[in-house]
Amino acid sequence: MAHPPEEVAVPIWEKCCDRFETEAYKIEENKNVIEFYKRTRTRANSSWWVTPACEELYERMKTLYADHDPTQTSREIAEEVFCEVMGSKCKYMRGLGNSVILIPSPSSRSYLVTQLTQEVERYKSELKISKEKYDTLQNNMNTLMFQLASYHEKIDLLWSERNSQENSQDETLP
Repeated sequence: MAHPPEEVAVPIWEKCCDRFETEAYKIEENKNVIEFYKRTRTRANSSWWVTPACEELYERMKTLYADHDPTQTSREIAEEVFCEVMGSKCKYMRGLGNSVILIPSPSSRSYLVTQLTQEVERYKSELKISKEKYDTLQNNMNTLMFQLASYHEKIDLLWSERNSQENSQDETLP
């Protein structure tokens, strides 16, 4: 009962602590997270949902729960379904709060592997295209360098012919 949150009055905190210590609560706590989700999202002593979205998520969880492998325990199935439907953030699970450390389900891992494999293939394809473009540019550059060398030879030849003609004209003049 020590260290109640500032937002909670001490009598309410004590009442909550007393509730958490009862055997009935401890038995109920061992039920699966899907039922916990339902209990925390319906109005007290009624079947009215807090929001329609909560009811839709619960129905989706129930459907997925029914479709899972019966060899797993109900708690394992419920936790896997809950993670699948609600999603998660680092050390936070929507609907359960902070400090929930998630174990990724095999389906989410296989999806990630598939996604990463596709990304790798896309990068390989882009790399191949870039390499082909580089090779084409390299060949074009080599061709241009060869042509430039050829033009330099022609210019040198023409320049030397012009100089020799000027020299011969200078010798013929009196």
